[in-house]
Amino acid sequence: MSVEIKRDTGIIGVVSKMNIKVNDEKVAEIQNEEVKEITLPMDKARVQITQMGAKSNEVRVEDGDRFVLTTTFWGKYGLFLLIIIAMVAGILFNNYVRYGVFIVYFIGLLTVDGLNIKLSKIPSDT
Repeated sequence: MSVEIKRDTGIIGVVSKMNIKVNDEKVAEIQNEEVKEITLPMDKARVQITQMGAKSNEVRVEDGDRFVLTTTFWGKYGLFLLIIIAMVAGILFNNYVRYGVFIVYFIGLLTVDGLNIKLSKIPSDT
């Protein structure tokens, strides 16, 4: 059984490779704009992509499935929006609110699967 994963995350995260995990075990790494074919030991499995603590959504895969890994809205613009919100919070509130905004954002990136990167199935051409 094999599945194909294409990484199309743009400029976000190009500095490092992302890890491909199958059933919670790392099986390969993928660079930006790379296509990887992963051989899986069983007919069905769970696949998730991780990078420096951030995780994609977990998907169930079957033989012949094709997926594309992309950056979500929060992955692309989240840091920019965070800076604007922190500036406004710094003007309206004390610095503790500003620091709290940063802390909540980074905790969200590390704990909410799929907040930063998303694994989507490519429909088959039938």
